[in-house]
Amino acid sequence: MPINSLFQLITLKELYGEEWSRACKVLLMPDLFNYMLTGNMAAEETILSTTQLFDLKERKMSREILKRFSIEESLFPPVVKAGTVAGNTRKGRIEALKGLDVDVISVCGHDTASAVLLTDAFRNPDCLFLSCGTWSLLGGLTEQAVISTEGFEHSLTNELGYGSRNLFFKNITGLYLLEKFRKQLGERLGRTPRYDEITAFVQNDWEDCRLIDIEEPVFGDEDVDARKAIDAYLLRTGQGLPREEMGYFKIIYQSLVETYDKTVKAIEAVCTKKYNRLHIIGGGAKSPLLCEMIARRLSLPVTAGPYEATALGNIITQLVALGEVESMEEGLESAWKPAGVCRY
Repeated sequence: MPINSLFQLITLKELYGEEWSRACKVLLMPDLFNYMLTGNMAAEETILSTTQLFDLKERKMSREILKRFSIEESLFPPVVKAGTVAGNTRKGRIEALKGLDVDVISVCGHDTASAVLLTDAFRNPDCLFLSCGTWSLLGGLTEQAVISTEGFEHSLTNELGYGSRNLFFKNITGLYLLEKFRKQLGERLGRTPRYDEITAFVQNDWEDCRLIDIEEPVFGDEDVDARKAIDAYLLRTGQGLPREEMGYFKIIYQSLVETYDKTVKAIEAVCTKKYNRLHIIGGGAKSPLLCEMIARRLSLPVTAGPYEATALGNIITQLVALGEVESMEEGLESAWKPAGVCRY
């Protein structure tokens, strides 16, 4: 993906050579926070696995990639696992915090890795996860990294989760387009449509078949005019335009669900296995309509919630590291009880 750290570093190296030559260490954002809090430099493996600089099979920096692009391996600090004590604020770089004497835990720096902890997929190899927010991340856990031409052609990725577990999934533009259209429609109408209004409208006609390819780059652009972009796609593909502006919500919902279905089929083909359920977390899990549409389209039972799975996974990882709970299993069981999980 264009946002991967490898391409950012290549760009920095080519366009800002003087700054590059002065670099001492490369710290990803979560590791930079830990450095400021503790004074210690380390590279937490879940966020490091998103960079395209990491060997997913060997679980270490890819010397081949670093060599190909003339990036020194010494620029990267030692790799640590999520749940490692990063240090203490007494030795940090922030004077105001040095007197607090607080241990700092290196949690899953990649938010999806923390969130997936709260899903059935983390304990059940036949369950898929869907982290549904601005981005949608849809996939499952595998015994090892799935590295194949077929996986590459389907734009599937491998990243690490808690305990070095392999997450095999796809990054999909998620609710970003819906939120963009909702905000822009609100500006035109003088008021932003409520979610219950949107739900009521979409529920009136399940079978509207207008679809867009939600993965086209234009639909994820920061400055996208959502209605114009959707209209252009519909006209280009010989589809009629909605009669009402609220009809665009229906197109976005259905197109998301269609993309999820195609992605599940691709994952099952690459992994040569069938999954028997799906667990949705994040903001999208708050929508009974979206969850029901997904369950119907994928013909899978769906579990929805908790919504703040990333925060819960982060907290549980810290509690386990500090010995406040005996095991990850105990922490997850405690988190599930008040989480308000729904089934579809």
